Amino acid sequence: MGRIGIKAMRWVLGAPLSAIAALVVAGLASWMGLFRILSNQRCGPIAACPQLSDCISQAAVVLTGALVVSSTLALWMCWRRVAGPLSPRHLREVNNALRQKIASLQVQAAEQARSRKMEALAHLSGGVSHYVNNTVQVMGGALALLAPRVAGDKTAQDLIALSLAAADRATFITGQLLLFAQQPASSPRPFDVQAFIDDLRASLKTQLGPGIVLVLEDWSGQPELPLFVDKGEIMQMVANLVTNAQEAMAATGTLTIELGAYFARDRADLADGYYLRVKITDDGHGLAPHLAEQAMDPFVSAKPVGLAAGLGLCVVYGIARRAGGIATLESMPQGGTTASVYLRLAVAEAAMDRLPEKDMDAQSHEVCEDFDGLRVMLVDDEAETRAIVAITLETLGCVVERVSCGEQALALTAQGSPDLFILDYAMPGMNGAQLACALRARDGVCRIVFLTGFADRVAIEAAIGTDVVMVHKPASRTQLARAIADALA
Repeated sequence: MGRIGIKAMRWVLGAPLSAIAALVVAGLASWMGLFRILSNQRCGPIAACPQLSDCISQAAVVLTGALVVSSTLALWMCWRRVAGPLSPRHLREVNNALRQKIASLQVQAAEQARSRKMEALAHLSGGVSHYVNNTVQVMGGALALLAPRVAGDKTAQDLIALSLAAADRATFITGQLLLFAQQPASSPRPFDVQAFIDDLRASLKTQLGPGIVLVLEDWSGQPELPLFVDKGEIMQMVANLVTNAQEAMAATGTLTIELGAYFARDRADLADGYYLRVKITDDGHGLAPHLAEQAMDPFVSAKPVGLAAGLGLCVVYGIARRAGGIATLESMPQGGTTASVYLRLAVAEAAMDRLPEKDMDAQSHEVCEDFDGLRVMLVDDEAETRAIVAITLETLGCVVERVSCGEQALALTAQGSPDLFILDYAMPGMNGAQLACALRARDGVCRIVFLTGFADRVAIEAAIGTDVVMVHKPASRTQLARAIADALA
């Protein structure tokens, strides 16, 4: 008899058997109630016959047991009728489903733990970079001011040059950390994928040797995509990944770069929505599992100590995070590596107006370094940084008023504002963005330059707009002059 026949028989026989069991239960309950009433009588023929009273009591006990058994049988038959037997196959299916659910929960927990760890590392990197940049600003600024005073001393000049080179190296490292630590952008920007592919193909043509085959498909005929990151950051991200792939392939192999739309749904590491996925695959030597798992962490590298800072993939993760997405790495020894970067698309704002492009060649033009009599209020909570920046500004002809906090700046400018404010961002109490908002709310238009080692551009743009003039610590005399000229323009 087939499985369907067995089920049909269960349904046909189960109903009357369940009904019979229910009637037996009801009958037994009635008889048991009657015997209990008779056994409780203390007069009449039952009281006169102890043997009859004992028999009635024993019958009541037997009927109670029969009632329990018949009730259990009735419930069991009803359950069998509805649920059927738990076959070995059914048990295996339930067990496999449970295993899959447990595995899925473990993956989600691991992704959430990694996300929390990377968030904590980002906050740590931003804080460390802030204090290191302030320190390098003082050291580098002092050495730059000292250099002209010892022009005739070659040994002193050499020592200053070495110190400034070390400061530049520290600035580069903290710059990479700040890319990792930056918060997600608040407004999307148009991104021409085909133009990016054309530029990427041209740059990789000279970077990759003749032994590496590049596979890169075009994106012609597709519209611009609204991303929360600019073209330069995406180019840097791809350059870091390509450099790692090139080194892993040892000058021979195939490098595949794929760009395409991706829709995320029910992923533990990505919010639901549309993304631009940049996928870079090489057939190099790959990474050991423990290195692949930690590759995105700061200062983790598969290269020997001293040959790499371990910040390339960390920067990739930081850019992806800033763009509202993530970066993942899949690798196995001798099996190649696939890096996937997901950049969130602002599809609801796809029709946004094109943002004005900045002239990147303007930085190469001559910069005015004479601001004779320009009144500047410098607001920074670090006394050493405040002193060295003020001295540098004074060499540019500025008249500098030094202030240690936002509240003091508001009080001093209540009767009139200077020609220019130079503000730090991260300060106790009122931060630089809050001070800028308060100044503009009170005085209307005022010229402001942000000199910051923390570089929380998102908070600054949210407070005072995207036309902010910002220079990152440590800033040279020329960089300060350029920022002042941009603010006054």
